[in-house]
Amino acid sequence: MYGGDEASAIVIDLGSHTCKAGYAGEEAPKAVFPTVVGVIDQMDIDGPVHAGVSSGSAVDLQNNNKNHESDRTKEKRKLYVGSQSLGYRRDYMELLSPLRNGVIVDWNIVDNIWDHALRECLRVDPKERPMLLAEQCSSTQEERERAAELMFEKYKVPALFLAKNAVLTSFASGRATSLVVDSGGGLTTVVPVLDGYVLQKAVITSIIGGQFLTESLTKSLEAKAITPRPQYSFKKKEISPGNIQIVDLDFPRTSKGYKLYCQRVIVEKIKECVCRTPDSPYDESAYSNLPMTTYELPDGQIIEVGSDRFKIPDILFNPSLVLTIPGMEGLANIVPKLRSLPKMIIESINKCDVNIRRELFSTILLTGGTASMHQLKERIEKDLLEESPPAARVKVFACGNATERRFSRCGSPSLTSYLDLRYYSDTYYILPNAIYIKKKKKEYSKYQLFCCFKFNVPIASQIQWHSDSYTQRNLRPPPEIKRHWVEASDKSLDSPERFTVASYNILGDRNASQHSDLYVNIPSRYIKWDRRKRVISDELLGWDPDIVCLQEVDKYLELSDIMVKAGYVGSYQRRTGDSVDGCAMFWKTDKFRLLEGENIQFKDIGLRDNVAQLSVFEMGESYSRRLLVGNIHVLYNPNRGEVKLGQIRFLSSRARCLSEKWGNTPVVLAGDFNSTPQSGIYKFLSSSELNVKLYDKKELSGQKRCRPAQVLGENKETVGPVVTLDGLLCWTDEEIKIATGDSQCHLAVHPLKLNSSYATVNGSTSTRGFNDEPLATSYHSKFLGTVDYLWYSDGIVPTRVLDTVSISDLLRAGGLPCKKVGSDHLALVSEFTFSVTNNEPTDIMAVGEAAPAIRY
Repeated sequence: MYGGDEASAIVIDLGSHTCKAGYAGEEAPKAVFPTVVGVIDQMDIDGPVHAGVSSGSAVDLQNNNKNHESDRTKEKRKLYVGSQSLGYRRDYMELLSPLRNGVIVDWNIVDNIWDHALRECLRVDPKERPMLLAEQCSSTQEERERAAELMFEKYKVPALFLAKNAVLTSFASGRATSLVVDSGGGLTTVVPVLDGYVLQKAVITSIIGGQFLTESLTKSLEAKAITPRPQYSFKKKEISPGNIQIVDLDFPRTSKGYKLYCQRVIVEKIKECVCRTPDSPYDESAYSNLPMTTYELPDGQIIEVGSDRFKIPDILFNPSLVLTIPGMEGLANIVPKLRSLPKMIIESINKCDVNIRRELFSTILLTGGTASMHQLKERIEKDLLEESPPAARVKVFACGNATERRFSRCGSPSLTSYLDLRYYSDTYYILPNAIYIKKKKKEYSKYQLFCCFKFNVPIASQIQWHSDSYTQRNLRPPPEIKRHWVEASDKSLDSPERFTVASYNILGDRNASQHSDLYVNIPSRYIKWDRRKRVISDELLGWDPDIVCLQEVDKYLELSDIMVKAGYVGSYQRRTGDSVDGCAMFWKTDKFRLLEGENIQFKDIGLRDNVAQLSVFEMGESYSRRLLVGNIHVLYNPNRGEVKLGQIRFLSSRARCLSEKWGNTPVVLAGDFNSTPQSGIYKFLSSSELNVKLYDKKELSGQKRCRPAQVLGENKETVGPVVTLDGLLCWTDEEIKIATGDSQCHLAVHPLKLNSSYATVNGSTSTRGFNDEPLATSYHSKFLGTVDYLWYSDGIVPTRVLDTVSISDLLRAGGLPCKKVGSDHLALVSEFTFSVTNNEPTDIMAVGEAAPAIRY
């Protein structure tokens, strides 16, 4: 843990337009300079570079160029970083940016920008101060690892803190939850932040930023025969007192890119000086009669800007305006896809949970360089009031002056000082040269922080930093995740007619990518789908279940190819809506034959986009036994307990109907129920009824009590269902109808008598907890607990189960997925046998009659 408060942290924010660097606790950055750098490729120049040019902040480097047509693997480049170096014209100098659409594409340039900020601007030794890096919301795990590698290996920083731009902006305003509208140079991004976390699924991005508006204004001025002259292309000569003559200078070896950059700098100043957001949608006839505004160019030329000063900013609210500007016709295919800023805000909020939308509407934070445009805040607020729901209380917040608004997230490190945030390290077992980014929770703060740590090679010790002292201790490798079978205590049920059912939430590839913040302490190789697919297949085929129920499947065809080769056949039901994952069921063709299958799309009955499957099988060569298996992935949202209850109630009802149709066949319900053993929903499943009025619907699933820090601090023996009298005030008639099926009935019931196989077969005290259920079937940075179950009805009993692992082993493994587990869930596997001898087929289908293979 780094606890040095004597030296303020260095803060660096690498934006698409400018790089800001300074110290935590100060109101504004010490240095602000362009993100672009000047580049001279000396191998493409005939003769030496201009001998009279000072190198400034230029740096020689070797650049691997894999796409180069020649056989050269390295080319000599000279980089010029900073405003002063870029302001000096040089022959053949081009301009390059390390970012493209917010993604870092050239780490050599980033390295030199950081070096310039530290050595030339701040003039500090990075070894002596902790480092805070602001990062884009779209940054990947690889980018974070590369940034950590540079900071630890080259700059030798003692501690590193990585934080999302939007989170810093939210904290700087004193809020943990907000909607951050960041209109910067390259992009405009709308980012919802909930309790200090970015909701990645609701992030909306547009290419309409400051540079887009500058380009539009440039084309508009050119159409009026106004072309700013770069300052290097002329000099002023005083002929007589008060009489200045402009003398043209000719530099034929100036690159087109540098000339264009210099012109854009002038147009940016014009835009910042004269442009303002119109109070209402731009109309050519209405604004053409407004007075002109004059502006003096660097060469002394006086220009007049008319309606363009309102038209250009209004592109943010009406992107189609750009097509009316001469020279911008090439964007005709792109513009129809662009959305106005108010629509981006509403779309982002609508992608969030309904319970936080009102709060997001009332805490919209405006930040970024483009956000400093006059009247932008008022126009956004006005348009949102017209387009938002009537119940929404729209409030847009922006700093009082343009400077604070432009650097709001750079000022936010002062908030980290206010919150007394610290930099942490922890014990890890890692491969040589590996760098991990670990999410640690501060014991006296509700915010979770992203921290990075570097360890020496070979792995022999841990180094923890306490101010200026170091301590070392031996490390142990993480334990292998080993699981074993636990036999039932009743040995009388020794029947040859046994079958095994597995339930496994395999973590969809898309979900793993979109929610990378859940796996910041997991090596990136364990998250990649190609590797996880092999691990999941090895797990399933190693346990050799007869029926496999999978949730969160978005690569069904790839899994199906593997399972078919192993003797299985399967069915798949994708979720409705925008989600790409769903439920899949596989069964062995030599042991089971499908009689009937039913897919349930809960959207059809108004219960969200989740799905479930029901399948009726015949077992054995004589097909004398029948079995109904259900597979469900219940809604995740912890606040929508009534929807969870409604989904489970409907699934149970359909299962009962199919069971009666096929002669009261026994039922197995498998899946991710997104409810803990202490919850009211668990009680509903196990007891067949629940009085919903005794529960708060937001606590009905028990998920909110399962953050890792909460679980590790609780006594599992004393935790019970969450019952509260406040719940009487939390249910509307519509919610009661969803939960129970009748708005006038408070008792939710289901027709099945269910037991949990894991609760029936006693396991080790190190792996079992409340209700004798596993202590944990899922583990990531925001959750540690049990949500997966295998429920069974009368007619069958479990003979053994594959036990889970202890909490201590999960903690030492650092989270899931890991080396031997391909998901953030543990698979549940139970072996069952039939408990009655009279389970003959009814008249619906005679014994031995050929049953057609029914597809879903």
